[in-house]
Amino acid sequence: MKTARTIQKEVMAALDAEANLDIANIGVSVNLGVVTLGGRVNSYSQKITAQQAVWHVPGVRALVDQLDVILPFEEKLTDAIIAEKILQTLDNLSAIANYHLRLGVDHGKAWLKGEVDTEDEKQKAISSVWNLPYVKDIIDMIAVKTYVTNA
Repeated sequence: MKTARTIQKEVMAALDAEANLDIANIGVSVNLGVVTLGGRVNSYSQKITAQQAVWHVPGVRALVDQLDVILPFEEKLTDAIIAEKILQTLDNLSAIANYHLRLGVDHGKAWLKGEVDTEDEKQKAISSVWNLPYVKDIIDMIAVKTYVTNA
């Protein structure tokens, strides 16, 4: 069984390995396999990235997430502004520019609905929205078209 100190070192290494995560403001404590993350990050996607990194460390039995999301801008964005920014981001993706994805936003939570040709297009849409710092969560209702071939 790993010691708390070993798990802590491995969690810190896993967090540090994440390219889009600044660990300077993240603290990690471990007791009996329970990992507690504390501090602050700059986006909700960074918070999710940190959570996922922790779960990849063997010996982690539970996660207590006390990370605060401190957005890099002062004013709070309305859902209407968030929706506009998401649409601008999706419009800039050439892979899905010809598709009509519908979007809803409620308290920073975005849902995407529509149809694309490939799983890759779907993942590009989702990841581009996740990378926006003010998106708290995504509900994925994007379908990938299925094609039937005649043999």
